[in-house]
Amino acid sequence: MKNLALPAADVQRGCYLLPVSIVPVIDEQLINLSTEREKLVESYVTIYPQRMSEAQSRLGQLFDIHDYIPPADVKSTFKMEWTYLEPTVSSGLKEISRHIFDREIKKMGAKCQEMLAQVECGLVDYMQEFTDQLITCLSIKSDGKPKIFRASVIENFKEFLTQLPQMNITNNEKITELGNKAKAIMEGVDPKVLRKDMDVRSALKLRLKDLKEVDLDPVIQDRPERKFSFDLD
Repeated sequence: MKNLALPAADVQRGCYLLPVSIVPVIDEQLINLSTEREKLVESYVTIYPQRMSEAQSRLGQLFDIHDYIPPADVKSTFKMEWTYLEPTVSSGLKEISRHIFDREIKKMGAKCQEMLAQVECGLVDYMQEFTDQLITCLSIKSDGKPKIFRASVIENFKEFLTQLPQMNITNNEKITELGNKAKAIMEGVDPKVLRKDMDVRSALKLRLKDLKEVDLDPVIQDRPERKFSFDLD
């Protein structure tokens, strides 16, 4: 969810800001995970009485049956659910006070504009952080040996670039340009080759540094300081 959600700092806890076009993909993943989780819960419920018995044997007089959920109730303690919320102002507020309703509509509009600005900044930040991370991973250590990097760093960046057109909900031309340049650089990049071929590794690092210094850094410098961070792993 974090990898596919839009970067915005003011979304309430437990909620993610999503491009509408990507909702079916996420919903399918959640359904699959829910089905997989249900099987795991069933396995847990099956083995639970045995684990209670083992605990009783191990703890002896210290065992207290009240510390354990009754086997019949175990399954009901597990729950996985999700829902899709849309920012809106209750139409019922209009009947209470048109003045308050109009004021809240304006506030909602301003909030949406602020979140869109955060999304644009966040997408650029995300690309810069991936680029910085890759440049560091492709560098040479002080002892002259290449640094070790995980293939997931490459794959995560590629996945982000694939999703970027859908995440660029404001159709920002600069973000589109940056994404296309980054995608062209990462096209065909193979972690296995990078680990063996130092020339390929060096060439990729130079192209990423050029992207950072020529395209990304000027965009970062021309806007306010960021308010959020990302987990790239």
